[in-house]
Amino acid sequence: MKLSQYSRNWVMQTFQTWNIPKDFADPFYNYLVWGFKPGSGFEAILANDFAKAIAHSHPSNTIDFPPCGCYNCMSKVKDHNGLPLTMSTFIVCPECGNKRCPKSTDHNLACTNSNKPGQKGSRYGLTN
Repeated sequence: MKLSQYSRNWVMQTFQTWNIPKDFADPFYNYLVWGFKPGSGFEAILANDFAKAIAHSHPSNTIDFPPCGCYNCMSKVKDHNGLPLTMSTFIVCPECGNKRCPKSTDHNLACTNSNKPGQKGSRYGLTN
């Protein structure tokens, strides 16, 4: 990627404006300006894997995310307060993105590509 000198300076000024630490900003800068792959959290964000991005964003993030993001797997993991990760995470089907899809509840179930309430296997039942 070829950025002009103005653009390179703008990137650095943005990091400084937001008080981004240099050790965190450098990989972003090197990726944007020179095309170097930064790895870890940044690549996870590009891959839309935010659980991995959070886990790798800072050394103090010690939550051991499960390999699967379904409700059943996420409910087994506790955050730093001892609460299930499902209390602070919006869980959707990895295939269709719907929260009521049965696959968002259990990765062993098939994706229905539907957000209709009351689907068999979904934790979202019918509401009256």
